[in-house]
Amino acid sequence: EEQGRVYSEHLRGLEEKYQVSAPVLCAEYRDEVNKHSATAVLYEAENIQIHECFPQLGREEFVVQVYTCAVDSLMDTAKLCLTPYHLCIINHDRRFLRCYPYSDLVSVEKRTSLLVLPSLLLHIRTGVLTLASFPAHAEASEVLQHLSQGYENKVKECSIRLGRPATVYDVIRMDGGHQGILCNSIMLSLGPVKYPRENQILRRTFLLPSICSIIEHYSCILDSAGGQGRMYLTKKTICYHAAGGYTSEEVKLHFPVRAIVGLRKVETWAGMDAQLAIKLEDGTEHLFRRFVQRDDCFLLLEHLWRTQKDCQPIFGTYLQEVLKAQGAGPDELPRVVEQTGEYLRQGNRLRTAGLFRISADNNRVLQLSERLDDGVPVTFGEEEAHLCANLFKKFFRDLRDPLLTFELYTCFIAQFDARSSTGEGFPAQFRDLVGRLPPANQVVLRYLVDFLADVAKESEHNKMDVSNLSRVFGPLVLRYEGKADASILRETQSAIGIVAYLISNRHNIF
Repeated sequence: EEQGRVYSEHLRGLEEKYQVSAPVLCAEYRDEVNKHSATAVLYEAENIQIHECFPQLGREEFVVQVYTCAVDSLMDTAKLCLTPYHLCIINHDRRFLRCYPYSDLVSVEKRTSLLVLPSLLLHIRTGVLTLASFPAHAEASEVLQHLSQGYENKVKECSIRLGRPATVYDVIRMDGGHQGILCNSIMLSLGPVKYPRENQILRRTFLLPSICSIIEHYSCILDSAGGQGRMYLTKKTICYHAAGGYTSEEVKLHFPVRAIVGLRKVETWAGMDAQLAIKLEDGTEHLFRRFVQRDDCFLLLEHLWRTQKDCQPIFGTYLQEVLKAQGAGPDELPRVVEQTGEYLRQGNRLRTAGLFRISADNNRVLQLSERLDDGVPVTFGEEEAHLCANLFKKFFRDLRDPLLTFELYTCFIAQFDARSSTGEGFPAQFRDLVGRLPPANQVVLRYLVDFLADVAKESEHNKMDVSNLSRVFGPLVLRYEGKADASILRETQSAIGIVAYLISNRHNIF
């Protein structure tokens, strides 16, 4: 009764806020999230169902996982629909409708027997609910526990912010306007839970980092090469692997989603052989045959392709593209540089021992960079100076054109080597070279050397003097375009010396 009262108040609040009835509200928001969330694409029918059956959920919730089972008390087919905040159960004629926040879920129990199909027991605060005829009960149990734990962590965070016990709607409001991105991130986090073995195979076969997780995988055959294989879809890459055998060789294919320029369905053999053709930007086209789940894969792949094509990444692109994506001019800094730099200046973080030299958790760095690429703001805790410093370095390391540019690489190296051989200073020549950089590069370079000078002032505590800092940042801001040989490796020492000179003589150059 109390839950129903809270739901009704929340629903009335939404309708008053947006001046529209709940069904219309849900339909509008569904269209909006469709642009961003893969889950809205995969589970479109289920999203419509939960919004029609449970209008109290409002416009904020979308399904992230669906299972088919049977309600034991009715012995009738039903769907278990999981959202970021609730678990919903709907039978085929909608006579049995249940919706519980994860805070009401006490425990999950798996039951198997030789005589009876596996079942799942949900221990709710108000009783026990048995879901029978549940082949995927083991996976569903892990997913439910994962979502419940994630929800519990959000409640704790929200309660700390509010200074009182948080409700489910407080958590929804805290997540704000990022529901599409949130659903995608939850779907990605479910990959290791649902497909632990497949994730291990993917990383071992293609040497991918542990943060790279499968969204879905499908059985198919690539062109006419090899036997039956598997297509693995991650957020940014598509991988195909077919193990070799007595009559076929091993087949491996790996390309980024952004490289796709065309997708199309192909029907042959009187509609019996479903095929999917993927055309890449280099002109090659791959045909995947014997594709039973082709239509589902097409929807998901089309969504991933669209979102990757529309997004403006911050890491691994050009400096000018970063500024353009954030709507900034050439005299402004990239937000990630400004945010991380200001965080490290606060308190005594510049005195952190080994700053910029000690590595942080690489998976955590990759997670934060992906969130920033998706447009989700990130925050740092009190004791995360090394994590922030590694993100700062990653931005400069991943720039497609380094800060001192490929074009001026030879000029900088030649000027520095000439100065070293004559033993004379050359602030005027260096000033001219810096002046030939694009305006945005000059602004960021000046901020960088000023910031590194401030770090070096605390070298008594952080052990990072100008020499150590230049060893870290020299190869990041000035590097050769192409394959490095012995002579290029020698020139790395010149790049280190150039950054050291920039830091020490910044007042004569800028």
